[in-house]
Amino acid sequence: MKFLGGFTTLLLPLGALASTGYFCENTPHVGAVAPTYNCGKQCGLDSYNTQFSTYHCWVDGDGVKSCFKKCCKDAGREVGTISGL
Repeated sequence: MKFLGGFTTLLLPLGALASTGYFCENTPHVGAVAPTYNCGKQCGLDSYNTQFSTYHCWVDGDGVKSCFKKCCKDAGREVGTISGL
């Protein structure tokens, strides 16, 4: 039982390391769409995640604030998020 408690405690920091990805989406369609990449570059983001084919996203900074959100909105898109990257 002591081992299990230690193992569970060991897993907690791994969950804390998970980050959120931000992308432009065109509701009701699922997944990232243009101008996700261009908005991130324009806004100075530098960590583009391509782990999931339909959810290429930016994982640095807070994508729902200012520049990135405005860029998506100006293109007629909404900001979508994916957690646990």
